[in-house]
Amino acid sequence: MQDHTCWSITDDKKHEESAQNNTVEAEGSLLKSSHVQACLKFAIDHLDDPEEAWEKVMWSDETKVELFGLNFTRRVWRKKEEELHPKNTLPTVKHGAMKMGRGWVFQHDNDLKHTARITKEWLCKKHIKVLEWPSQSPDLNPIENLWRELKVRVARRQPQNITALEKICMEEWAKIPATVCANLVKTYSNRLTSVIANKGYVTKY
Repeated sequence: MQDHTCWSITDDKKHEESAQNNTVEAEGSLLKSSHVQACLKFAIDHLDDPEEAWEKVMWSDETKVELFGLNFTRRVWRKKEEELHPKNTLPTVKHGAMKMGRGWVFQHDNDLKHTARITKEWLCKKHIKVLEWPSQSPDLNPIENLWRELKVRVARRQPQNITALEKICMEEWAKIPATVCANLVKTYSNRLTSVIANKGYVTKY
């Protein structure tokens, strides 16, 4: 499974004797200025969309789940309140049958396999409406939160081989309450507000 997950993880311990903190380096997409501006524009354009609109979005994404523990961490010295500054984030690069009811919109991340001509033709043939989406904007996708939830659950069970890993992933995914998904959609406007406040750069999401 390829990793499309970018998480902002920092160490909450504060060192009173120093104005800077030695913290876990946060992850963020390898952003160009165009990515930042597109992400910000999307958030502004959709900030006032009703909650019902997001309930009709079929979100899509991919991730990887590692056999031993969560994704590796790196530590970085930073000032307080600067955990999401681009210089304190770890860049990541994205690599690499569906039936929908009326009124639904399909979201994808503009990966090459999604934007290929054959894919576009298939989506058009199936009359599937695609949500216009800014590339390199994982903070906008609520599935990223589900990936984190899944990885934490899997890590707790400490699978020892690939077979166990796959089995545990399936079991733990099934255990995630539907209310978690519903809440992510219900609070989507908060995510957009955070993106706007951070001017299109990585957020706590």
